[in-house]
Amino acid sequence: MKDTALGLYETFKVAAETHSDKVALCYFDVETTYSQLLDNVDATALAFRQQGIRQGDIVSLALPSLPESLMCFLALNKIGAVPCMIDVRYTPEEFCKIIDRTQSRMLFIMGLYAANIATADERLNVEKVVVCSGADSIPNVSFWFGVGEWFNGRHKVFRKHKKFCHWKDFYNPSQGKDQSEPYHWKPDEMAALFQTSGTTGTVKSVMLTTENIMHSVFPDPPILNDLSSDDTALCILPIFAFFGANTLMLTLFQGMRIVLIPIAPREEFLKLLTQYKPQHVFSVPAYWDFVNAEQDDVQEDFSYLKSVNVAGDILNTAFERRINEYLHQRNYPYDITKAYGMTETAGVIAFTPQGSTHQYEQGFSGKSVKCYKVTTLDDEICVHSEMKFLGYYKNEEATRQLIQTHTDGNPWLHTGDMGYVDDEGNIFVIGRKKRMIVRHDGSKVFPVEIEDCIVRHPSVAACAVVGVTDPEHTESQLPKAFVVLKEKGTNVEELMAHCKSSLPVHLVPSSIEFVEALPLNGNGKVDYQRLEKQDSSQS
Repeated sequence: MKDTALGLYETFKVAAETHSDKVALCYFDVETTYSQLLDNVDATALAFRQQGIRQGDIVSLALPSLPESLMCFLALNKIGAVPCMIDVRYTPEEFCKIIDRTQSRMLFIMGLYAANIATADERLNVEKVVVCSGADSIPNVSFWFGVGEWFNGRHKVFRKHKKFCHWKDFYNPSQGKDQSEPYHWKPDEMAALFQTSGTTGTVKSVMLTTENIMHSVFPDPPILNDLSSDDTALCILPIFAFFGANTLMLTLFQGMRIVLIPIAPREEFLKLLTQYKPQHVFSVPAYWDFVNAEQDDVQEDFSYLKSVNVAGDILNTAFERRINEYLHQRNYPYDITKAYGMTETAGVIAFTPQGSTHQYEQGFSGKSVKCYKVTTLDDEICVHSEMKFLGYYKNEEATRQLIQTHTDGNPWLHTGDMGYVDDEGNIFVIGRKKRMIVRHDGSKVFPVEIEDCIVRHPSVAACAVVGVTDPEHTESQLPKAFVVLKEKGTNVEELMAHCKSSLPVHLVPSSIEFVEALPLNGNGKVDYQRLEKQDSSQS
């Protein structure tokens, strides 16, 4: 177990000095050593100081997994500032709400989304917006990328909006590195903010301490098999999601070589495995959908793999078995490792140990790690730890619902998952407390957001949204809307256009069906189960 009293930057610096000449990042085959990455982080810290960022300030990062994302995250930790991680897919309105709530002083965003955010320029209460291209860390490519930016018109964003600037205008390593001592973080002090929709569908900012994060980065017992600093890890999950940030730090702090992929389409996953041959890979279930294919011409020898980690949603046991059989037939010596956790707990609560006798039991989600006590209250899984959970930033009511004092006098975090825990600490999850829908890429969809949008259309009298099976990713779901119209005349295309103009792309329903009335149960409430059965009977 590592020293969890050290800050994230300090832990990284120890790894960087220990493995100085080894490759830390492989980004589009451009390699950066640990000593170079440490210099880059220190130069980024100086850039933040030159912008007036100080201890306690909040800076929003709406970036996929880029070298710049990691540099900013660690540099902010060094100077005592707080990164606020934001999903790049959020709407301008959601960006404004998060920035207003956190009073972020700066926003870093991917160039692909800069023009969209510029539409909210007057409401975007930050001092500066720094735009990263994704090619800034690739020599000889960034120039031509800039030329492309000019021809596709994105340069107009910078001419019209004075607070916008390019990454190269913010980060100038020739100006030197920050030479100050790193900030000493207190155990219960907010060190990072990650966004979650929790169980209500409303975006909330989760406050995490350095201690929270370090316990997840160095769980006891270790999650990875046969760990070595000579290993390569394939990191394809976005850093703005805690699972992605956690896996980056877990591998970086161990001195591994990280293959950093900013955007990894599902269909590219197998190609990336065979190209880079990593020892450790972190994924969501959807990346393994190719196992369901009737024909598979790839006979890759997977004996180079040590750990295959799958998290983000509960795996169907039949699908889990197919994945294991696929890997075993190709010489992978272990079973996949499933991890169970949530952003509010800084990730891993439990994981599936190798050789578990519960492996294919329905709902088995793992054995709790040592820093957590797990129990149930009214069949809801609850977690307690000696380290402090801070809850949601500037949302006391939601925090009170999340963290409740039980009869033992201790604070327990309520996960929102229904299930049970056996005498050995094995956790079995049987369903979601709320009507959350999880798409194939791990995106969480809450029906109330879609329902509220559709009901705002003047022709709609009522609406109910349920999760239906995704035909292309059978282990996940898509949102489907059942709509009652006030009067005939409105068509599906019109309502779909209304949704696309008002909702983030992952919340747009996959389909809309008109019904005469919504079914009600004995309590006079909408019977969602009947709608789900109605949809399955028609498929």
